[in-house]
Amino acid sequence: MPIAPETDCQPGDVRRDDLSIEADTCANPLVETGEDLGPWTFGPACCSQQTARMLYDTARSADDVTSDVGSVLRGGGCPDDPCKATQAAPDGQRSKRLEVSILSTAPGPNGRNWVPENPTLTIGKERIKPCAKEPLYAIKETGTKNLAVAVMAALSVDEEDAHAAEASKGTACPSGEHAPKRDTPQEHAAKAAAMSLLASQAKGQITGLRATFDVTGKEAQLHDAKLQADIVNEVTQKKVRMSLPVRFESGEGKH
Repeated sequence: MPIAPETDCQPGDVRRDDLSIEADTCANPLVETGEDLGPWTFGPACCSQQTARMLYDTARSADDVTSDVGSVLRGGGCPDDPCKATQAAPDGQRSKRLEVSILSTAPGPNGRNWVPENPTLTIGKERIKPCAKEPLYAIKETGTKNLAVAVMAALSVDEEDAHAAEASKGTACPSGEHAPKRDTPQEHAAKAAAMSLLASQAKGQITGLRATFDVTGKEAQLHDAKLQADIVNEVTQKKVRMSLPVRFESGEGKH
């Protein structure tokens, strides 16, 4: 059965049991109503059109360690969603993901050896561990003045939007015309290999962290969440604690 011609969707763009074949619904017409299919899944057309909210901020810890932190709140269920194996969204809501990236530096000869570890997100009384995490790299030439762009770029945010997020530091803002999206597995593998090679060749590389949290059903509490992580110096083995408010006002990023 064909999809309505007014949509940009392809078969399988949404796998749901409560949508019919109508323009702009992105429904899968091959699914029968009432069929239990588990969590929603979305294809490229719907994923490319989703809205997202961005947030950039910094946190100062002991020993003058400064952490640049980028955050993006977006819908889950896309093919590259690292949390797709988690539980379904409650009450028919779309699942939500909070992706964060952290780069930490400090003055002095070992200032580029601070590495974030063990990230957690506290929402209310609940402490959430990431469903996925991976290292990210910034080479020496990045410079501390460009770390804001670097942490946002790690979340697939383009440079123009990254500067917009930096300008509104501490306050969430919408993405531009093209919502940030995760790279495909092939694109991500290629970028990771290239950045790892550059970092290994660059004296004074900075190793950061990227993590994804499942915040489905908790969006209303994201106005007062807190991101925490251990920041460990790989040379001295000294450890400091980073704590940073993550504030997305209720109603942001619901599409």
